[in-house]
Amino acid sequence: MPCFPLCERRVLSGRGKELSPRNGGMPLLFYPALNATTISWLDSATPVVETLPKKPIVRPISAAALHPQAGGHRKSSMNRAAAWTLLNEYTTNPGLIKHMLAVEAAMRDYALKLAQDEESWGIIGLLHDFDYERWPDPPDHPLKGAAILQEQGYPEDVIYAIKSHADYLPDCPRVHLVDKALYACDELAGLITAAALVRPAGITDLTAQSVKKKMKSKGFARTVKREDIVRGAADFGVDLTEHIQFVIEAMKTIAAELGLLQGTAEGQ
Repeated sequence: MPCFPLCERRVLSGRGKELSPRNGGMPLLFYPALNATTISWLDSATPVVETLPKKPIVRPISAAALHPQAGGHRKSSMNRAAAWTLLNEYTTNPGLIKHMLAVEAAMRDYALKLAQDEESWGIIGLLHDFDYERWPDPPDHPLKGAAILQEQGYPEDVIYAIKSHADYLPDCPRVHLVDKALYACDELAGLITAAALVRPAGITDLTAQSVKKKMKSKGFARTVKREDIVRGAADFGVDLTEHIQFVIEAMKTIAAELGLLQGTAEGQ
């Protein structure tokens, strides 16, 4: 089998077959013809022909990028970097930012588990509270944020999912799987964070059983609505204990970002 270089621009070589989708400048992988010695840059104003390098240009690229349907999950065209910029434009509170990162992590892992669009689910988790700091009162939150997302061209299903996590919007019932996932992860992420902060080892040795014990303590993290956590898991169709452990494991992957590698004086 011939070597296949990765190039920084959209190219075809000889009888080469383009394998990856066009995606805003992503490196494209192609098989050059066995006797090919040149490459043509297709996106130039004037056709350019260049000599193939003696050695392949090798750059990392994931299987998911080449095959959006690989593993059954779909690929989104939404831009996480733009979503992160938007979040930071409207939110400065470190705790709130960490909460959205925690929900994003859980949503991404559930998307992978359920063969859904990881990028879309992740961005929904990342942006679900981005307007809360400026407009904390219902129904401004999340309607103000929804209007901003609409202006910026976010897909309707993303906007709907974010709106649906508010119980006080009767015209946005949670009917889609992503809606239910967001609601199930949102309040729980807050409780897991609170539970991790009162442990010397933070989230690193936290278990679902420990979180469930904290749920029974009415004085602990009293702003967290226990009924929302229970109802969210039930509506999502997952066992509560398994759901808690799943979200813990998802949050562990970014524990340093979340400041949960160890407990804090504030948490204690």
